[in-house]
Amino acid sequence: MGKFYKLKQKNNRFWVGAAVGSGMAAHAAEAAGADFVLALGAGKMRSMGIPSPASLLPIYDAVDLTLDFAAKELVPRVNLPVYVGLPLFDPRLEVEALLERLDTLKLNGVTNFPAVFHFGKRAEILEAHGLGYRREINFLAAAKAKGLETIGYVRNRDEANRMAAAGITTLCINFGLNPHSRDKSINDETLDRLALAAKEIVDSVRKPKKNLKIYLGGGPITGGAKLDKLCRKAGIEGFIGGSALDRAPLEKSLVNSVASFREIEVLQNRVERLERRLRQYGKRYDLVCLADAMDRMLDQVEAVISDGSHLILKGETATGRHKVAKMAVVRSIQKTNGKRWKLDLSKPQLSSDDFFGKSRSPGVRRRVGILELANESDILTLVGVEHLQEEDQNRIAEVILSGKYCCNGSDLERHSGARIVLILGNENILEQQLAQNLRLIAKEKAIEVPPLRDRIEDIPMLVKNMISEMTDEPRELPPSIIRILIRHNWPGNLNELRQAVKWLVEEKDTSFNQSRLIEHLSADTRTVGSMKISQRDRVVKALLLNNLSRTKTAEYLGITRKTLYNRIKKYDILT
Repeated sequence: MGKFYKLKQKNNRFWVGAAVGSGMAAHAAEAAGADFVLALGAGKMRSMGIPSPASLLPIYDAVDLTLDFAAKELVPRVNLPVYVGLPLFDPRLEVEALLERLDTLKLNGVTNFPAVFHFGKRAEILEAHGLGYRREINFLAAAKAKGLETIGYVRNRDEANRMAAAGITTLCINFGLNPHSRDKSINDETLDRLALAAKEIVDSVRKPKKNLKIYLGGGPITGGAKLDKLCRKAGIEGFIGGSALDRAPLEKSLVNSVASFREIEVLQNRVERLERRLRQYGKRYDLVCLADAMDRMLDQVEAVISDGSHLILKGETATGRHKVAKMAVVRSIQKTNGKRWKLDLSKPQLSSDDFFGKSRSPGVRRRVGILELANESDILTLVGVEHLQEEDQNRIAEVILSGKYCCNGSDLERHSGARIVLILGNENILEQQLAQNLRLIAKEKAIEVPPLRDRIEDIPMLVKNMISEMTDEPRELPPSIIRILIRHNWPGNLNELRQAVKWLVEEKDTSFNQSRLIEHLSADTRTVGSMKISQRDRVVKALLLNNLSRTKTAEYLGITRKTLYNRIKKYDILT
């Protein structure tokens, strides 16, 4: 049956399958580094502007439609394995004739999508008439006997075990269809519930069948850090994405592109403005923000700027908090025409006197603080407040809440209308290095600059920018290297990424050995340990590395189980 692909498991390899509905989407998936593509009726529906659930309705001949576009649009145009998903609950379907037809189309494999369980309780009716899950299992077993690769979609332990017992060695856990709105985020509690459900399925089939390959597909998980967390917890080796890979990114791209062209009507200098927008694609205020997490954070910052309120930024070390703060200050000054002031209280030569001022006393000269110098149109950036005494931190909290303050050594109440940009570190908040009032304000009003592991969509552009800064001879990194960088956890955030890019730039071996890069990143992660990483992050990372085992995690951290339980409770870690 033409060129036959056999997917082989490699160490540390995470497989990505793209469920597509057009040759254009398959082409893009191949260019991005997908391992295989699936031709699905649901994908074809999406490409026609129809929601995926329409693939369950009897509005067209699903088998003919899916096989037709798979054979004409995918097989001739991509060099990847092509699987086809077929609705096997069609009563007109003749299994033997279908298998013979598949063999002539040069397809590499088949799967049971949409599966009968997508009908919910109505699946019992189909099962009673011989058109249910048993038929899907028998069909996949027959397809495998004919030499086709197979992927069995499952949703619980029973279905997974039935598939494995029939000899199906690749499974895909499916928690339903993707949410239509990409803005619907999943909370940690739901994520943990899904991870436990997936792990239960994985453990039930992998113990007796060690050579099984298990993917995740569909449901509320659409990618990014949450997908990584779930897969690590459950021991899943890959992801099959449909809407998450084609509809959502395409809709966002088209909305942005069409909107930019519609704006031409109302722009005075149309050509210059459009060129400027195209040059800045993927950036806002010179900040890379292809990731939704970064985009949402900048939306929140803009809202604070427009409101004229104080801005409080928090985040891990090296996430770019200071660059975001600088952007916010520049934007605010453009509106107010005021002055910029900055005070880094971590410097030993500075104290609260530089902020509040100090009154005259015998033998001590009057000292004017920046609160007195700044007027209502000015912006004050504060860094390192955790180095102040608790009383001074609470006084800063009072300035943020009411604008009221007193100079050091004076009881005369003053008022400041200047706006404050306060930069905090997550480790200062979590390890309670802040006074209570300031900690409460941070908890209520602080905007978090996302860590690099939550904005993996930005990594390719960040890498490109860093390379251009380091060398006059730009180098294009191959997709395999970019995938390794995306999969890394980046505890050191942008600093660690910069170190890794520097290593790649200085690497003389232009073939970019993947195993050497993985080894380098592992070694570099150990050196990053000298950076300020919060104790909570260390506990979370240790739990994930040890598959949520409390005993192994305690041994890994060098602490007792009781201490580990206390830290889990203290930092409110949901596992």
